[in-house]
Amino acid sequence: MAQGTFNLFHMFQNYVRGGVVSLDAGTWKIILCSDSVANLTVSEVNPARGTTNITEVANGGGYTTGGVLITAANTSATSTFTFVSDATDGIISWSKAAGSPTNIKSAVLMDDDATSPVDAAIGFWDMTEDAGTTAISLVAVDINLVLDSNSGKIFTWSVN
Repeated sequence: MAQGTFNLFHMFQNYVRGGVVSLDAGTWKIILCSDSVANLTVSEVNPARGTTNITEVANGGGYTTGGVLITAANTSATSTFTFVSDATDGIISWSKAAGSPTNIKSAVLMDDDATSPVDAAIGFWDMTEDAGTTAISLVAVDINLVLDSNSGKIFTWSVN
């Protein structure tokens, strides 16, 4: 499956500066969603799991609601923070199985510890091959989210 690039929500900076998310102590997860990237924009106001444009797919088969746990690592003593996956090959995978969701259009990085808003969303990927029009099925195929250059890096953010 082809995916687009990672899109960081503009609110991320406000979430960090306002204490909604903690760069040192968050519980970071990637969830699969039924929402098209045509409905998701980087300028979402207070993006979070369960809001109008971020609907997690149902539990079943090869997918467990709540998402895949990842690690966020601060790579510098300066003001640079890099989100890095636990996957050693830089690939987050979900295995096809009967009873899995068939309506997957996007994946969302969120902070599972955030409380206001609950499960604050950090950014998203298009999981489709046609800019969010045709959903993909975890019943039919394995799904691999390939991160930056197989390094496991999701994004780097610098505080100014």
